[in-house]
Amino acid sequence: MVWSPLANGTSGNANRYSSRNGARIDRFIPHHAAQTNWSALLATFAGGDHSVSPTYAIGRGNVFGIVPEDLRPWTSSSASWDSRALTVEVLNSSAVGWLVSDEDFHNLARLIADWSLRYNNPINDDTVITHQELYTRYGASYPTVCPGSLQARKAELLALAIKYASGTATPTPEVKPNILEDEPMYIVFVDKFGHYLITPSYVRKIEKKGTITAIEKITGRGVTVLPFAEFYETWTEINAANLSDTALASKDEIEELAKKLGL
Repeated sequence: MVWSPLANGTSGNANRYSSRNGARIDRFIPHHAAQTNWSALLATFAGGDHSVSPTYAIGRGNVFGIVPEDLRPWTSSSASWDSRALTVEVLNSSAVGWLVSDEDFHNLARLIADWSLRYNNPINDDTVITHQELYTRYGASYPTVCPGSLQARKAELLALAIKYASGTATPTPEVKPNILEDEPMYIVFVDKFGHYLITPSYVRKIEKKGTITAIEKITGRGVTVLPFAEFYETWTEINAANLSDTALASKDEIEELAKKLGL
């Protein structure tokens, strides 16, 4: 298994990977996680609930390996692009605008620099390609807002990565990796709708039992059964700022039932 020397840990991938079939690693594809809870993000990868499995996940000062570099991750909905790339999911520091923290931005730049040096690739607008650019520039993958705020900061990211590769970057103050400063999170069950992960920033539907089990272990809390009316009030309040988030599974069905019930 091949990992970057920057990785300070690894986590599960639910066997979501394939062979690279001899493809040379000559691209780097950053994504944002559309997630603000580090522990929950790792749990979704390990439990198989997330439909993706990146090479690395960055968040809370951590760089965790998910799929070894010698294998193809399932990240970008394009086997041909993922076969030739290291892919990264970066934790968001806010669901409003899908921002990322300064330390995670710097760690992303460091990882790009490391990829460049180890695989002898230049750092430019064509070798570092964001998720949404796969579609807008090459017609691959699908239309998406991913990588969130990182798209507008791409030029800044490339410039910083080049500085790190040349040894001239001024790093952010050292941040001790921490997975314990996450927002509180809860798993709830809503009749007819299934299981949802609730945090102060978002509500997300969970499909896989493995993810539910992993989050139960992390939090030490079991599943809470919520009446629909209480769930709808919580869902509406938390997601008021990001109702266009694709993570809001069952949005139409939830609103339709709420309307029928006069909520």
